[in-house]
Amino acid sequence: MVRRVVEEGGVRKVNINRMVRDGYVRFVQENAGTIGGTRLQEEEGRGAYARDAGRVMREVLGSAGKL
Repeated sequence: MVRRVVEEGGVRKVNINRMVRDGYVRFVQENAGTIGGTRLQEEEGRGAYARDAGRVMREVLGSAGKL
């Protein structure tokens, strides 16, 4: 549905935080206590968030690589 309104309806801005936050939260929960807090949240967790953001941009919005 989101992709359809982007492609057919002309929507140009979509807030994706909710779509990608769950993966980050899951990663932090699964790895809490196994690596340091700073590394967990800022390095590894950020990577999980970025991967999901990229996936949403490609698969849901169809906007990856477009200006």
